[in-house]
Amino acid sequence: MAEPASRFPDCWLAYGATNDELRAFGPRAALRGSDELGRWLVAQLALAIVGLLGLIAPLAPAVRLAAGLLALVGLASAGTTWLQRRATPRAAHLLPEGVQLEFAGGAAHVVPWDGIGEIGLAEQPGRRGVGLRLRDPRAAARLRRAPTRLLGGFDVVLWPRDEDAELLGRTLLRYCIDPRARRRYLAAMQATPR
Repeated sequence: MAEPASRFPDCWLAYGATNDELRAFGPRAALRGSDELGRWLVAQLALAIVGLLGLIAPLAPAVRLAAGLLALVGLASAGTTWLQRRATPRAAHLLPEGVQLEFAGGAAHVVPWDGIGEIGLAEQPGRRGVGLRLRDPRAAARLRRAPTRLLGGFDVVLWPRDEDAELLGRTLLRYCIDPRARRRYLAAMQATPR
């Protein structure tokens, strides 16, 4: 009986993506976190509105108390989700000079490859992402749109649509440490008309 393929060990980033993986990955990382958080935000605001309506309705005091708690929890959760959504890119474009991150509000920032100080797995219940910490504290402050404690200690977290956080992390690592790979693959992909 064959053993299942083992997962990467804790030092999985030391491997970097292979040339075949870089070619197949392409210049754009499909991300999902921003849209998903937007849906959560709408649901939490709806709960808060139901709770607020329960506060103004002529109901029994115990029901009004429950409605008030529902409104409070809904508003607090919506505030946290809003901060996380502001800090979650909706798209990432891999360029020869760095990673261009596009956020829900339309803002875009290019993080230079040599400006990425750490790449690691970021985990939340039910999903895995890739967290980035930047070397320059001023650049991190400009990019950071939420407290790092909401982002697992990272400056920004990328949530891949295909849920293959390991491949995204290894791809980013390879481009960070291998300028020849950036020239070979990313520059060639930009030059190729689509």
